[in-house]
Amino acid sequence: MPSKQKSKKKGSKKATSSSVNISPAVTPTPPSASQTISVSTSASTKAKSPLFSSASISPAVNPTAPPALKTNSVDTSSSTKAKVTPAPSQKQVDVAAAIQARIQQLEAQKNPNKPRESKASEQTRIRRLEDKRRTLLTRYHVLMERCKDGYEEMQRVCTARGLSLPEGQPDPAPTFEAITAENLADQEEAIVWAELDFEKFGRSQRFSEMWAEALMQEGPEIEKRKKDAIEWAEKVGCDLEVDKLPPTLERYARMHRKWRRNV
Repeated sequence: MPSKQKSKKKGSKKATSSSVNISPAVTPTPPSASQTISVSTSASTKAKSPLFSSASISPAVNPTAPPALKTNSVDTSSSTKAKVTPAPSQKQVDVAAAIQARIQQLEAQKNPNKPRESKASEQTRIRRLEDKRRTLLTRYHVLMERCKDGYEEMQRVCTARGLSLPEGQPDPAPTFEAITAENLADQEEAIVWAELDFEKFGRSQRFSEMWAEALMQEGPEIEKRKKDAIEWAEKVGCDLEVDKLPPTLERYARMHRKWRRNV
């Protein structure tokens, strides 16, 4: 189930998707540990799905705390009502913390009197970064395996109903540059954005599964499942163009055949 998202950050070249594909993808063979941090000189690309609108993660998250409560006077007495600003989500808090940490790093680099970081401390940071990369790639391959199973089930249902569904294709795995002392800070920042991209990618794939499952139902259950899928997507923040979603299994199969010919 391919998906593209952009996150432009120095030092990292990640697979991005400008749209969300509702077809579960075929999983590639997981890389070895040595491949996890290999140098990648070209960005991975994905086939553009015709089903969803662009859903990139914007780094423009305000890292400041929520504004103070505003009150509107009800009458001339001491009675007042407070208008509470919604608290930021955990994702916004995490992004804000990452941005603030990066700002502090840049400020520290401007201080010529700052003592040089010890080799041991640098190696610890590198090991932590490598661990985060391996964890992200493991999560990616687990998701692709689930997508593969779901797409194969969809193919069986389509075949039983006299429809033809093309073979699935995997979304490219995230790629990373080799870590050096010079780019370590940039790579630490880049992995934060890569993790956020993957979270959004995972949500889009989950919606794709829910929509495909709805189309495989019969009778009133189809519309019920569709409604549930859309409500879930809106709740978690997926960017959808509902009028472009295939309303039937026949349209689903036809759309994927056309899309695959254009890849």
